[in-house]
Amino acid sequence: MKLKRILCALLCLCALAGLLSASAYAENPLGDIDFDGDIDYDDCRLLFDYVAGSGFLSYTQIDASDIDGDGSVTAADAAQLLHYVSGALSALPYVHRGRGRLAIMAYPDKTEYIEGEELDMTGFELQIVYANGDILPVDDYSYSGYSSTPGIKIIVVSYAGARVAFVVTVYPAAP
Repeated sequence: MKLKRILCALLCLCALAGLLSASAYAENPLGDIDFDGDIDYDDCRLLFDYVAGSGFLSYTQIDASDIDGDGSVTAADAAQLLHYVSGALSALPYVHRGRGRLAIMAYPDKTEYIEGEELDMTGFELQIVYANGDILPVDDYSYSGYSSTPGIKIIVVSYAGARVAFVVTVYPAAP
């Protein structure tokens, strides 16, 4: 009986600790790209490397890197972060939108094909929906998974490290 109480108390403490630590990391602070709790020159280095094409950022890091809030990570974001870290700016100029998720707003007009036809993405609409309700249309996505051989094809659409998918069907050509 005493052992059950001790185990129950330990389980409750573990659950409470998990909830507290999860809430501490629920939102990625804008500019804290390495998520160490400080916005510093290490974050600038990560952002400049990414913009220069010599570094990689996860989707979550990209979300924390969009300093000017225009939906893309560019040299302008890196420059603003550097100015903030060096003290030239007293605050970052943008209110963080929170984490975003990719959402398919409209599927392609054509989802059924005959063997040998190429995939047609006409009518396809992709957006990022942010936690604060902002919506950002995405045009520069990439996709994979299509082949013109018969079968059901899973088309994976990617943008900034995030992925969504939809299905198309390729039917055999008539003999």
